[in-house]
Amino acid sequence: MQTLEHKIYGRGEKQKERFKGFELYIRFEDGISRWIRRDDIRFISVPTIPTKPTESQPPVLSIEQFKARQIIEALKLGIVPHSDIGMFTFGRQNEIDQINSWLSDPDDGTMAITGEYGSGKTHFLEYIYSTALKDNWAVSIVNLDPGELSFHQPKKIYEYIINSFKFKNKDGNFREFLREIAKSHDYYKLSEHQYLNRAIEIIRNEADEEDFWEWIEGKPGWYDYPQMHDSSTSANIYCYLLSGIGWALKNILGLNGLLILFDEGESVDSSWYTSYQNKNSLNYL
Repeated sequence: MQTLEHKIYGRGEKQKERFKGFELYIRFEDGISRWIRRDDIRFISVPTIPTKPTESQPPVLSIEQFKARQIIEALKLGIVPHSDIGMFTFGRQNEIDQINSWLSDPDDGTMAITGEYGSGKTHFLEYIYSTALKDNWAVSIVNLDPGELSFHQPKKIYEYIINSFKFKNKDGNFREFLREIAKSHDYYKLSEHQYLNRAIEIIRNEADEEDFWEWIEGKPGWYDYPQMHDSSTSANIYCYLLSGIGWALKNILGLNGLLILFDEGESVDSSWYTSYQNKNSLNYL
């Protein structure tokens, strides 16, 4: 993967491109993937390694000045700094109240956020992402794409959910989550889960090599572990995994649960797919 750097979002890896390379799809270190204009990023070929120790220099800007500059540079690009998204969210109190009510009701299932192009749906999703992390949720955000990623691809959806998985206010990723479960006195509560129990056993036995992590994260490949099928009819496997993850977050680690956000939801338009693909998409949902 090619490493890139953005003024606001920091470093990330290029996943794909569109419009003849005008926009790049980049997975950033905060776990969120975004479409970014090529002229808004800097390509990093090789990490810069100093040849000899250098004396630390005082910062050019104070923390307050740096934060102000960060905001200005973000606004120049037509976006807001991700770390301060709450400061730039106005006139949405009714929607925020609805989201908070929905999250606090365990009997509620899913919620759809609809709006015209440019009405701020992506901004609002990132606001929910940031707020939910602070409110003791684990969160994943996935950008759907009619050509690359849709609900009739359950394994790929699972992989993207795991790639962007964050908890503990962005300090923890999916691997850290499983390691915390393995260290917990209550790890045995997952003993009946076919996949997660196997994962916890491997971690506790200190046998968690990279191929193990790639398996449990849903990456393509052949592994000597319980099989994760890549067919469009295997949604039950990934629903089983995600429900187990959500249960463990709440009942072992004491979090509120797992919140999964999907952006670019127009890609689930049935006109993009065959009737068979639509049937499997609905089955996954």
